[in-house]
Amino acid sequence: MEKSVANLDVSRDIFLRGLRRCPTHAALWQAYAKLESEAGELEKARKLFAKGADRCPHSASLLHAWAYFELHRGRHRHASELLRQAVDIDATAAEGFVVQALLEMKQSQTTRARATVERGLELDPTHGPLYRILGSLQDLEGDTEGARQSFRKGLDLNPTYAQLYHAWARLEGKVLNWEALAELNKRAKLAFPNMEGRPEYGE
Repeated sequence: MEKSVANLDVSRDIFLRGLRRCPTHAALWQAYAKLESEAGELEKARKLFAKGADRCPHSASLLHAWAYFELHRGRHRHASELLRQAVDIDATAAEGFVVQALLEMKQSQTTRARATVERGLELDPTHGPLYRILGSLQDLEGDTEGARQSFRKGLDLNPTYAQLYHAWARLEGKVLNWEALAELNKRAKLAFPNMEGRPEYGE
């Protein structure tokens, strides 16, 4: 426990020194806020996002990260407002479509979420997270084969995107497709040669 607290303090000091040298570095504000969020310091994280957005008013990425943070804490209205601000900066960023689709899924607006994902893929047809969401939506609709194809295409384009493996494995596990899980394990081992000793999908 003491070691983890000490490591957290060291990380905070690194971020503070970095931001003193470059207070308009959006990625530093975002990473610092994520650190506090993962440490359970939600109000600190929120204040860091706000300060970062103030210092970096042209960073859509920072607003997307803040919207994602608020979305997963049930503050849907705030997340939606942050997304609107981000669109004014960059209406084509794939991350914006990801967070927008997740927000719509949380609000049970799956048809709108599907349209959002498809618009995002038109702009960025190689974006792994969008394929993951598309496959998950197809799974919710009962389109197992469509979901499988989306996960496969996403992995063909992003062979080291781990969350796509997890999503696809959940799909195959749900339909008890052990042969597909075995093939997915083989594919994962090729993509991640250092994963020996970790539990395999289906175990």
